[in-house]
Amino acid sequence: MRKADEVSASKVFIGFKEYADSKDVIEVVRDVKSVLGKYRDFQTSDSLIARNKRFRDRMQVMQMGVVTPVLLRLLASHDQSDQRFVQALYALESFMVRRMVCRRTTKDYNSMMQSLLRALDADETSAVDNVVVNFLKEQKADARIWPDDYEVRKCFRTEPVYRQLTRGRLRLVLEGIEEQMRDGSDMEGTLVRPNLTIEHVMPQAWPTNWPLPAPSEDMEDPGRHRNHVIHTIGNLTLTNFRLNARLSNAPWESKKQTLNEHSGLFLNNDLAGYEAWDEQAIAARSERLANVFAKAWPGPDSPYWDSPTAS
Repeated sequence: MRKADEVSASKVFIGFKEYADSKDVIEVVRDVKSVLGKYRDFQTSDSLIARNKRFRDRMQVMQMGVVTPVLLRLLASHDQSDQRFVQALYALESFMVRRMVCRRTTKDYNSMMQSLLRALDADETSAVDNVVVNFLKEQKADARIWPDDYEVRKCFRTEPVYRQLTRGRLRLVLEGIEEQMRDGSDMEGTLVRPNLTIEHVMPQAWPTNWPLPAPSEDMEDPGRHRNHVIHTIGNLTLTNFRLNARLSNAPWESKKQTLNEHSGLFLNNDLAGYEAWDEQAIAARSERLANVFAKAWPGPDSPYWDSPTAS
């Protein structure tokens, strides 16, 4: 974190010694004690504000330890409740979650975090969240670009995320959408229960109760198309395990009634407005969820970053 450079695992001691030899060792030890004490609190405290807790938990699910040096750098100079600190982490989270759902590579993240550290060190006069947001916006290489809303919508419509993302990562996305849907409501609590499972609205075993549409000029193989579409995000939701078992391969009217009667999730209440559940409905809901996702994780062009409010 202090060197803003890569240190290989086999040369940690040598790298640290080179760094410490050029400084007062007492000051180095104080720095280590201070920063790592703050890091321990961040990783273990139950009293973090909601936005910081989400960042911590989501980075763990995504296995993004690559952000640790940047997190240490921000902790070294800011209080965890500082709005600028919170917003800097939120921008990093948005960048990584958007790239994850759009299937963008992570191969350059290590080098990119070093560049961000250098940008933070070079500009100590600007607000830290502005430095992070501007740095992320300025990245133009394919391995570093921050996906905009257009790309997110395209990915939501076309990508079979159920097959592409781990269950933990997919739950992360659906939970974030659910929490955004609840934002501003009078429902008690904002965090989704941890024991929910991912459910296909149109089941994977659809031939039982879900007849195919007739072939058309635009869709020569409806079965193949459906087998792809059912894994896009518009056909996915969250339920508890017992409800998941009841829904199973049931036809749409039965599923809709069960969800209306037994689920309090906004993700499922949102399904009540669909008279039929088919490929067109899935596409429409994918678009709807993309719009909610864009608010949950604002992109590079979002006006949110012009006047952000930590929450």
